[in-house]
Amino acid sequence: MKKRILIRKVISVFLIASLLTGTVFTGNLSVISVASSAKNRICLKINNRNVTKKHFSVKEGKKKRIKVTVPKQKKAKITFRPEKKSIVSVSKTGMFTAKREGIAKITAIAKVKGKTYKGWVNIRVIPSKKKNAMAAGMPARVIKNGTKINMHFGNTVIPGVLNNSVTAKALIKKLPYTVHVERYSYDFCGIIPKKLPYKKNALHYGWLDGDIDYAISASYFTILHSGEKDSEEYGPRVNIGVITCKLAKIRSLKGDYDVLIELAA
Repeated sequence: MKKRILIRKVISVFLIASLLTGTVFTGNLSVISVASSAKNRICLKINNRNVTKKHFSVKEGKKKRIKVTVPKQKKAKITFRPEKKSIVSVSKTGMFTAKREGIAKITAIAKVKGKTYKGWVNIRVIPSKKKNAMAAGMPARVIKNGTKINMHFGNTVIPGVLNNSVTAKALIKKLPYTVHVERYSYDFCGIIPKKLPYKKNALHYGWLDGDIDYAISASYFTILHSGEKDSEEYGPRVNIGVITCKLAKIRSLKGDYDVLIELAA
């Protein structure tokens, strides 16, 4: 009798655990049931790299294909919805064309057996080559009597100093100022809605790792953490400052942030 009671208790515990995990064993077969509260998921790939809810950089004029898969689903009806067609256009098959410099979101929608799955990726289009002959070369990064700032990436503070350029002074007037930035291969980049002024003789291509730049083509505020050796083709931009901590500190940050820029005490 005691053995039967013990066996029943073991079976009850096993069944409760199975219901909680969504797994029921029948003989040698394992049947996985998907909970109705599970989030609809979708996987996007470009160049065999997972990019769902991430960022992908591509040069102006280039074409790439977005591959879409839905876990555990063989067939799905896929549609694509570009956010800004003037920057990135996309075909019914997921082939997108980088038309001009800027950032645009592409949303992929998959419908399977009455269910809808969504995923997205931000496409950042970068210039393919220099569009004019203005001021090539790296900034000298000589900052005299600069303005010290702190940039708050969540709980991480990145210190820096802004120079005395027209562009930097316009930004200083806005402080404290918050800009939403996203991490890319070479930088953290965000758009300042109201364009900052600049002088043509301050424009250049390329950067030094650690530079704080303003890219005039799309009103980008950028903090360049990497890519110095391959940067000469990127521009035009104005150097407005430099971070004053070790590069490893900003390189360790991932994702996107609402960055508060303020004067250092």
